[in-house]
Amino acid sequence: MASKVEGEKLQGLVCPLCLDVFENATILGCGHTFCRECLEAYDEQHHDLDHLVCPVCRGVTGLGQDRVAGLIPNFSVKGLVEKINLEVAGRRPVYCSLHSVVYKDIFCEDCAEFICLTCYLNGHKDHVIKKKEELERDLKERRNTLIRRKARRFLLERSLSNADDLRQDTNQHLGNLEKEIRDAFVKKLMILQEDEGMLLKMVNEIRKNSDEIVEKSALFCQADEKLLALGHIELEMNASANERQHDQTASSVRGKNAEGLQTSTPTVNSMTIVGEIPLPKGLAGMSALSKDAVVVGYGWNGKGSDCFSLSGNQITHLKSEVGNVYDIAMLADGRTVASHDVDVCLVFDRKGKRIGGMKYICNKAGMCPMICSDLEDNIYAVGRSSEINIFHGSKSNPKRVVHTGNIKPSQICVTKTGIMVTCTCIMTPSTVTVFDRDGHVGSSITASDDSEYLLAAVDGDDSVLVARVRVGSDTIGLTRYTLDGTRLLEDVAFVPLKLHSPCQSFWSYMVSLTPNMLAFKSKRRLYFIELAA
Repeated sequence: MASKVEGEKLQGLVCPLCLDVFENATILGCGHTFCRECLEAYDEQHHDLDHLVCPVCRGVTGLGQDRVAGLIPNFSVKGLVEKINLEVAGRRPVYCSLHSVVYKDIFCEDCAEFICLTCYLNGHKDHVIKKKEELERDLKERRNTLIRRKARRFLLERSLSNADDLRQDTNQHLGNLEKEIRDAFVKKLMILQEDEGMLLKMVNEIRKNSDEIVEKSALFCQADEKLLALGHIELEMNASANERQHDQTASSVRGKNAEGLQTSTPTVNSMTIVGEIPLPKGLAGMSALSKDAVVVGYGWNGKGSDCFSLSGNQITHLKSEVGNVYDIAMLADGRTVASHDVDVCLVFDRKGKRIGGMKYICNKAGMCPMICSDLEDNIYAVGRSSEINIFHGSKSNPKRVVHTGNIKPSQICVTKTGIMVTCTCIMTPSTVTVFDRDGHVGSSITASDDSEYLLAAVDGDDSVLVARVRVGSDTIGLTRYTLDGTRLLEDVAFVPLKLHSPCQSFWSYMVSLTPNMLAFKSKRRLYFIELAA
């Protein structure tokens, strides 16, 4: 009956780690109580943490410099344990029931009971015995061993759980990567199929044109001796409409007030619109991305930048989070330099993430810089001031500044040899001017009047393309020049091309994709224009 009462009283006073009555009860922040020695043994297995995880509820209790010794004792539990121990001790026989004057302080392991010395001498000599202190020490050691095993088991289970979580995360990541690879493959395949269709169409057109040329050439016959004896053939004075148009084009594209230009008669070729894309918003700047694609920035009309291809595809280039992009230049390793604010250009990596600390600051500019790059990854920036700022690497300030005198460029492009071609665009009088690497002025072309403005681009052969755009007109004129040092030598005058809508009076832009392909923006339309060889 006494054992039953004792068990009921001690039921709520058992440590969850050692499953014995609390000794030096210590409470955690979550409210659970443990023996202080049990917590110290448990803490030895997690000494690298600055907190203690409750073995029962997984709650976290912060530890100070003294670790477990600094935790608060549970005085209520300690008082209850001591009170019950006193009550139990009052009922238990301290002395041997057979030899009442002798204290029972020997434990017989064979009989599993405490005996006195007299009992040992009388009937337990051949049994294995231990003194009470030795038994308590052995039991305490067994308890600590169990605690350590339980702690190791907990660590093993946690490691297995972490490994399983890592395996699931890895499988999910690999699954996402596999999906991205398949999506990228499908997208590339679609682009290749579109390119294949376009190329096959071009081949068929070339075959058709060549057949027509052969048929026309068959109409000519060999001249006889009488005809050859005349020395020449007198043609009619009234030329065809196409011939008159070519003659007018060759004279008009030379423009007025051209300085330092060769005056020989250029070849006359044609231009053809091979692609036209409506833009979602007004465009501020543009850069060539490949032989059939450009990347554009919307400036004050919108944030971020997009890629447009000849096939009509539109892909986000820089997300809207980067802010306004006024002009763009591409570097050799795939990085992007974006004109972001007045006097400021920012640098982004291949994934569109800004490279911290890298930005270019112009000395002075009247607008957000318009920029371009060269083969050495130099960045050239102009902004309607009398300076060309040239940046390189990670330095924010220009490595070199070229002074342009009275000329205040709005756009700039550069040849492989470092010759700079600037244009003032809508700043009247609109001019295109050539500068060498040291800032010496070369040839300069001026618009015919204040309603005409000029655009310039450099192609892959280092030829200079100069476009003439007239306000409110739906026609663009184009002339190709070769460079002799800083002198522009007129090479090809193209037949004026009629666009599908009038040119915008405020802002247009032109870049060369290949020697035979350029991209031209007017109003909210992007044109891909093929130049006849």
